[in-house]
Amino acid sequence: MNCKNLIYIAVFCLLSACIKDPCAGVFCSAQGECINGVCFCEEKYTGESCVSYARYFSGDYLVHSSCVDTLYEVTIDVFDSTLDTILISNFLNLNTIWNLEAWVENDSTIKGLGLATVFEDTMNNTNTFYTINKPFVIKGKPTDTLTTTITYFINNTDSTCIEMYIKQ
Repeated sequence: MNCKNLIYIAVFCLLSACIKDPCAGVFCSAQGECINGVCFCEEKYTGESCVSYARYFSGDYLVHSSCVDTLYEVTIDVFDSTLDTILISNFLNLNTIWNLEAWVENDSTIKGLGLATVFEDTMNNTNTFYTINKPFVIKGKPTDTLTTTITYFINNTDSTCIEMYIKQ
């Protein structure tokens, strides 16, 4: 082997040692593949680490509602990640009486079914009947603002609320 070939080999080895793998240190979970430093996720998985849609939305949100006079917080928890279902705690600022189960359709849509519950007002010794008789849709990505319009009934009086969820 001549000197010229040795120089080419040495330069090639030196240059290839300096080239870093763009996927080194990138975690895509078992539901994704790293290509050139970016995760490409299987269907129903999203984000930098290919998490399930349900996990993508989980967290605490500050809610502004046209029907509630004050800002309030809700928590979205994963109910069943294999089914992409979530549980929204304190829905419509009704504390423990309304923990709403919904499913995540994709990385920007949550859908919930109608439901009904009775709330006992011990102060006034009455029962209040809450119902959402239509499915509702929450749109947006948790990196932005989620929005929904919900029509619900309290003792046969209907209200339509526009709500904005801001992830904390």
